[in-house]
Amino acid sequence: MESSILVGKYLKEFNTELFNSKEIIGFNGKDVYSGEFYLHKIMYLANIFHLLVFEEELIPTSDFLNWENGLVNIRLINPSNEDNIEISNETKVFLKKITIFFSDSKPDELYEIIQSDIAYKNTSLNESINIKKFINFYKEEYAEAIKEFKNL
Repeated sequence: MESSILVGKYLKEFNTELFNSKEIIGFNGKDVYSGEFYLHKIMYLANIFHLLVFEEELIPTSDFLNWENGLVNIRLINPSNEDNIEISNETKVFLKKITIFFSDSKPDELYEIIQSDIAYKNTSLNESINIKKFINFYKEEYAEAIKEFKNL
C-alpha cells in the first residue's frame, strides 16, 4: 500500500496541467480549484480500480472522508513529511494509466460518479469511506470499465 501524500505528489508531477490547475470551479455552492478537485476524485477512483485489479487498496481507504464539501483525502489536506520515500514503479504505471483513463472526464461527470458511489453515499459526514465493504458491488458496477482500463 502506498502513501496518499506520495501518490498525490506523483500525480501532480505526472500531469501538472490537470492536478495543479488553479482554475476555480463551483460545486455545492463552494468555489474550489479544479486541480484539487480532480486530484481528490481521481485518487478515490484509482483506489477503487486498484482494489479491483490488484485485490488490494492503492492507499488507505481511511484517508478518504465524507466532508461537507464532498469527498476529500484528509492526508492531502494535512500532509506530513514523506519526501524520502518513493512509490513503486508498478504504482507509477498504474497512476499514469488511471490518469489517462479519466483525463477526458469533466468535473460534472466526476462529481456525479462520486455522488452516486455506494461507499460515499453510505458514509456519514466526517467519517472515513470504506470501499472494501462494497467490493462485490464494485466488481459488478465497474466490470466493463476495468476491462477497458486493462487494455490501456
